[in-house]
Amino acid sequence: RDGLFGEFDAPDEEAVLTSVRLLLYLGFGAEARQTADILGPEAATDRLPLYRSMARLVDGKSDPQTPFADMLDCDGPAALWAALAHDRLPAGPDVDRDAIVQAFQALPPQLRRHLGSGLAERFLALDDTEAVRMIRDAMERAPDADPGTVALLDAKAELHQGNADAALAHAETAVALDGDNADNLVALVETHFQKLQPLDPDIAE
Repeated sequence: RDGLFGEFDAPDEEAVLTSVRLLLYLGFGAEARQTADILGPEAATDRLPLYRSMARLVDGKSDPQTPFADMLDCDGPAALWAALAHDRLPAGPDVDRDAIVQAFQALPPQLRRHLGSGLAERFLALDDTEAVRMIRDAMERAPDADPGTVALLDAKAELHQGNADAALAHAETAVALDGDNADNLVALVETHFQKLQPLDPDIAE
């Protein structure tokens, strides 16, 4: 935060924007928004609305007013942020799947770990299992990848395709790695439901 203010305690625009970008890179959305607020609502730069929206999306929040809203078909990283801004992706040619996946793969590891599951589930809803696989693989390749998160995504993908046996194995792995994660337990219950198989009493407890 050094150097954010210059003469007469006026904010240095470029220093503030650099700090905002660094915070976004680290995945600190709330802190990025707070730093962006130093420039005030009347800042002349056209980058600030983009950074403010990215800050909300990094924190997993929706952003109905995002400037990325109509960029799903862009051939570049904007398509990724547009996808993250939508709760559901529309079917059809208005979504540049390749641009979204490529931009995701280019993210720093911590953002791939943080944003991957939500992005994969959007493509899962479109039955785009190839996109889900590419996102999942990019998450797994990240340093310090969370095997429980990957196992949960595998379970959801197998459930979506009706492969209850494979989903059960992945869900059991996810629960074994983190039995306190509600999403892991939900996936395990769903696999038992699809198989019409009773839960073990220990799992229910």
